[in-house]
Amino acid sequence: MQSISVGGHIEPFCDAAAIEALRMEIVRCKTPSPAVLELLLSGRLQPAAAAAALAELTVLEGRVNHVHRPLIAQLRRAVESCVSGRVILRIESPEGRGGERIGAGVMALIGCAWMFGIRAVAPGWAISKSYSPHSGIPIWTFGMYFVMAGAALGLAAVSRSFRHWCGDYPGWLFVLIILAIVSWLVACANAGFLPD
Repeated sequence: MQSISVGGHIEPFCDAAAIEALRMEIVRCKTPSPAVLELLLSGRLQPAAAAAALAELTVLEGRVNHVHRPLIAQLRRAVESCVSGRVILRIESPEGRGGERIGAGVMALIGCAWMFGIRAVAPGWAISKSYSPHSGIPIWTFGMYFVMAGAALGLAAVSRSFRHWCGDYPGWLFVLIILAIVSWLVACANAGFLPD
């Protein structure tokens, strides 16, 4: 079951098959509806496109068949809230994150296996010795990047707010990733993990 979220308000919508059927019905009506079709395909509507979507839904309400009218009416109410509140509207599946949780766990396990395996087999292997003639970054520490990425994916899978933040601010997400990498390298140096 998909849900519609506008700001902090969440309400049930319909399943993915019904959304696809609604999309096909809109196409069948031959009414130009690019904003509504984009919302149904991407599951996201920015406030800047909400006015256009609202106008399209107003026209569609009288043209779709009676089976799809309640969904159009519900979408119209949600888009009205999007316009008035200047917030992003999303159509998403709250329970469909099991695959992401498994992926996050696998990525973290790969990172742990890399760290312990490489450290056991070749603890002295270093990737760079450019900043000091006696030290370098041990190859085994790069497994921690997989652990951190797995943690971030896991957080996005269980936290709607974090998932939305990542989607709304991809530039800041990139900065956060760079800061995490630099912080891990600093932690390695301060903990004495870098070989002499």
